[in-house]
Amino acid sequence: MQKEYGKLTADQFREFIGKLPEFRQQRDAFGQLLADVPKEKFDTLMVEGYNWGEIYEYTFSEHVAIAIVAFNELKWLNEASQAPDPQQHVLDNWPTEESVDDEVHPGFDPQARQQRQG
Repeated sequence: MQKEYGKLTADQFREFIGKLPEFRQQRDAFGQLLADVPKEKFDTLMVEGYNWGEIYEYTFSEHVAIAIVAFNELKWLNEASQAPDPQQHVLDNWPTEESVDDEVHPGFDPQARQQRQG
């Protein structure tokens, strides 16, 4: 299939652009959710003595890859990569609040890290 915009057809490009307001809304909601986390909960998530500065050295692609693994979406991404049209698969199966599992990958769980280090 000939795709006019690199890996996207005109319809796929329009659909992606149509999702941008949703992405912005989710970004704003995330900021509010973070602000609403009680101090005690925030302190359990932020492992004492961990150097968060190295995170700022990662590229955007690395941030996205880390988030995909941390939020257990690697299976979803692998399915998309194996689909006949990966871009359409992503558009058709974009994770929603209902489909996203709240479980964090064990490698990113602060309590699990403390137990391994302790």
